[in-house]
Amino acid sequence: MEEFRPEEYINPKDFMVDLLPTWKSLITNDSEPLGVQLQQVIGNFVWYSNPDLYQIVCSYMMLSQKWCKVVPIMFCYGLPGSGKSTISILTAYLHNQEYTFSSSDTFPSIRNSLDHLRWIDEDKQYEKDGAILCWDNLGSHDLRRDPRLLQLLLFGYNRSTDKVMIANNDGTNKVFHVFCPKVISSVEPLHQDVDFQELHRRFLIINHKKVDGLNINLESINDYDFSDFAEFYFDFWHNKLNCIQYVSRRKQFSSNKQWKITETQKTVSIDLAAIHSLIYETTTLETITLIEKYWQQIMNTNVKSEIEDALETFMKVEFMKLENIGGTYVRHSVIKDYIALLIKDGVITNSESKEFKKVLRKLGYISTKIGWFKNESV
Repeated sequence: MEEFRPEEYINPKDFMVDLLPTWKSLITNDSEPLGVQLQQVIGNFVWYSNPDLYQIVCSYMMLSQKWCKVVPIMFCYGLPGSGKSTISILTAYLHNQEYTFSSSDTFPSIRNSLDHLRWIDEDKQYEKDGAILCWDNLGSHDLRRDPRLLQLLLFGYNRSTDKVMIANNDGTNKVFHVFCPKVISSVEPLHQDVDFQELHRRFLIINHKKVDGLNINLESINDYDFSDFAEFYFDFWHNKLNCIQYVSRRKQFSSNKQWKITETQKTVSIDLAAIHSLIYETTTLETITLIEKYWQQIMNTNVKSEIEDALETFMKVEFMKLENIGGTYVRHSVIKDYIALLIKDGVITNSESKEFKKVLRKLGYISTKIGWFKNESV
């Protein structure tokens, strides 16, 4: 075999840099606030029906675990092709990570990766900037298969409770720190799964919609060079003045009495508010108003899953039909045919379809041998 000579290696990246346009070309005005510039980049690849979500997402992407105390889990939910994975990948690029985690990654591999990403030294005295967990296509089966993954999410949102202890063979415990921002995406409505209620209050829910049929043209991230995208993030956090202002803003938002949201919502919003006001150059009141509006919309809509939304309407229509003929239940075969139609039309996935019984019970219906009845006690 011919001896390998590094100096003769032809690296595709060297050619891609010259051939692909850079992400910087997407910024139309570099005198705008940093948040607006980042939003201009993101907006070319992901579409949100609610424009305010861009500010929430871009602010979250700029968080640093080194300076935060409590960070919610940004949960991107929607059908395949709705931009969830794109946000995970772009966030990873921004934090100088070349990959996202997936369901094939084990708890030890994720835990060890987070531990490595977070610390400069082995004694864990000095933190790096940029540690983040971007976990694409997380499923409920992943969390049920290994409960430690759920614990990693539950404990890793608060700096004061982020220690995960693993027993060594010699009887001693090894401590891992798992606190950092986390971006997870899923086609499953994990935010409505009753088995993960403790996780729900840690979620910052970002609802993604497909743009099929809409007059919206999105770019592909594969058509741009993001090799130096992380400079945008690290230039900000390596500026001492920005760090001083962040600490000051965080203190202001923590003590501010103008908040009109629940204490739980406020707790997970303080760091998000501090970074938002900095990168968008907004006043305290403007930032509070934006975040309160986000939580109010979440509470009002409850961000129903596609299958819940579809089944709720379907069952109402079916029972209206039954009232005309004196019927009292919807046959199992009728519901199964409707579920099959939803899958065929791409409204829901096969994975979501398996949850239809749980969804119907949540909507107030009772299953019997002959069909589904209304639960009159609800």
